[in-house]
Amino acid sequence: MIYVTHDQVEAMTLGQRIVVLKDGEIQQIDTPKVLYDRPANLFVAGFLGSPAMNFLHGRLEGGDRAKLVQADGQEALLGTLPAALSEWIGREVVVGVRPEDLQLAGTGEAAFQADVEGVEFVGNEAFLHLRFGPQLLVSRVAPQASPEIGDRLSMALPVDRLHVFDPASGLSIATR
Repeated sequence: MIYVTHDQVEAMTLGQRIVVLKDGEIQQIDTPKVLYDRPANLFVAGFLGSPAMNFLHGRLEGGDRAKLVQADGQEALLGTLPAALSEWIGREVVVGVRPEDLQLAGTGEAAFQADVEGVEFVGNEAFLHLRFGPQLLVSRVAPQASPEIGDRLSMALPVDRLHVFDPASGLSIATR
């Protein structure tokens, strides 16, 4: 059976194979889990998920503890990068991270500092609305984490859960 919907939640819950279209062109065809876990491009990554995937724009810098450097000079430590990203060192990228993967950093974790601009409690979870330089991010955390507006938090970007995209083409370079 073919079922057409613009509702991504409906598609993800009902579909066994999903065709994601943009402007009449196929972007990706796969199971809901693969589409969510390994999006082929920025459109698919941003379309699936609620709240949507966070995108950080910047230049990838290498070393044992790689980092993403934004235009305003702010840095986010990423940790050891997969080999597939070695040719992207020194180049602009878009790093995507799902809200559930953007978590409060533990001691010694690769991290960056973000300011809390809002806290949305929704029962079994809370959404932290964060600012990192010019970018707004959303983190999905346990409701027991109760920072307040104005707090500065250390947030972790787990390298094994990141999605990296070419900003020019929008295509995935490396996805977990």
